[in-house]
Amino acid sequence: MLDEIIAAFATPVGSSGLQVLRVAGPGSAELVDKIFNFGPLPDFNKKRAIRSERRIAKLKGYQAAFGYLHDINDINKPLDQVVITKFVKGKSYTGEEQVEISLHGGAALRKETLDLVLRAGARLAEAGEFTKWAFINGKMDLSQAEAVMGIIEADTYRQHQAALRHLQGETAEKLQGVKERVYELLSALEVDIEYPEYEDFALQEELINSNIDFVLETLDKVVKSNKKGEVLREGLQLVLVGEPNVGKSSILNALSGEDRAIVTDIAGTTRDSIELKIDLGGIPLTLYDTAGIRETEDPIERLGVERSKELLNKADLLFLVLTPKIKSELEEEIDKFLRLSAGDRDYYIVLNKLDISGDHYSNLDSWEYLKKLKEEDKHFKGYLSVSASTGEAIEDLKDLVINYYENLSGSGANDLVLTSKRQQHLIESAFEVFKTIDQDRSILPNDILAAALRQGLELLSEITGENVSENMLDDIFSRFCIGK
Repeated sequence: MLDEIIAAFATPVGSSGLQVLRVAGPGSAELVDKIFNFGPLPDFNKKRAIRSERRIAKLKGYQAAFGYLHDINDINKPLDQVVITKFVKGKSYTGEEQVEISLHGGAALRKETLDLVLRAGARLAEAGEFTKWAFINGKMDLSQAEAVMGIIEADTYRQHQAALRHLQGETAEKLQGVKERVYELLSALEVDIEYPEYEDFALQEELINSNIDFVLETLDKVVKSNKKGEVLREGLQLVLVGEPNVGKSSILNALSGEDRAIVTDIAGTTRDSIELKIDLGGIPLTLYDTAGIRETEDPIERLGVERSKELLNKADLLFLVLTPKIKSELEEEIDKFLRLSAGDRDYYIVLNKLDISGDHYSNLDSWEYLKKLKEEDKHFKGYLSVSASTGEAIEDLKDLVINYYENLSGSGANDLVLTSKRQQHLIESAFEVFKTIDQDRSILPNDILAAALRQGLELLSEITGENVSENMLDDIFSRFCIGK
């Protein structure tokens, strides 16, 4: 239980219509009563204000009061008109007694109000301390607590929706089904260890098989979705690569909807990579327009070419941009690209300048080279003909990126997506434990098998916070903003 009063603004710094100061802990209402008086502001240079007999401490939960903040020693020295909202213990965000002060926005008022509350007896809350107390008091599990910060930091629709699903309890619900199967196994094993003469071994084997299969199948889906979670956390890195003057800059501008890259007919216009962060269908996408890769004597352009080669190895996805040529020349360009990228990055071939392609892009579906590429190279995801200058098929190009994300690592559209690196590490570690159990269960004694099951269970429990150290909690909540 919180044994002192903490305070911090829940709203960010800056001018605004309103800002909200949170005060939480035993005696929060009595503290606010020291600096708050019910009713309108006292008239300027007129009769002295009278202390109201009403008190915040006497209000029921979910009640609000209108009045003004004043100097701790003088109700005739007002600070601002405010609205006070009171929450009783057990019914607030933190689970503690809590008061929220809604006042006008403004930097000076913000500082004066916080100073006033601290002088009245509160201390400044630490980063994430309100949500930490919500977790400690059982208002939410640890995955939900982390989701709070995910919602605050979300820049795109998909980031917000992923965090919201965690806040709604999807993580705990999914893992609870897994943990129940593990508990069932542990119970059966404990009986077998203690009373081996009464165990039905046929039933035991069937129970182990069905439960382990369920655990592995469930966790496998979550692990496969970890790449999606990484993209939502860090963004999808998409690099446009190709020879000079193939239209990479035009495609970047078309995808982003703004003229960020200079476009000319002069080969080598882009001499260094251009980085642009956009929201594409809810996916946080970082676009890189690279210098055209070619042999050059220009020292500045050469540096840009080297930078382009480095980006190839950092990309999540590559667009190899080509322009109309006879198919044998296109094949040479693709082979050159594959040598540069070391063949370990997913890529699409984007055939640009469709508006002037003539017959060069005809019969692509029957092009034997592409057929062979699709059969032999797992990283080749397909091709598309577009015109960046006219906008033809640019929406289809965007759909390629969205579909690529939705099918990452074979994950399903409705699978649980963990965006926290901590949670991803724990789920992967638990999955490895259960895979080892599955592989070795026929040779493991029951006591060793039970110990391994407990290890996997502890890793899963750490995700939702049933098994977590105080140091780990401090580390997690230190990443939150103050006031949350």
